[in-house]
Amino acid sequence: MESGKFDQLEAKIKQVVDRCVELKEQLAEQDEVILAKDRELREANATIRALQEDKDAVRVKVESLLEKLDTLELPS
Repeated sequence: MESGKFDQLEAKIKQVVDRCVELKEQLAEQDEVILAKDRELREANATIRALQEDKDAVRVKVESLLEKLDTLELPS
């Protein structure tokens, strides 16, 4: 092979390696974004669970109060 062909081959290999490095960096950045979004989602789900529990507790209390009101006899 001529020297020029080796230079071309070397340049193409360098391009491929550079692109691989870029892709690897992009993938690492995307992984970080995914992990951050996963944490946000877990926090949101925890908040939803807590709100659901609060709602259920309020519902039980309201039902209990309504039952107590039903047992009261109001004067006519």
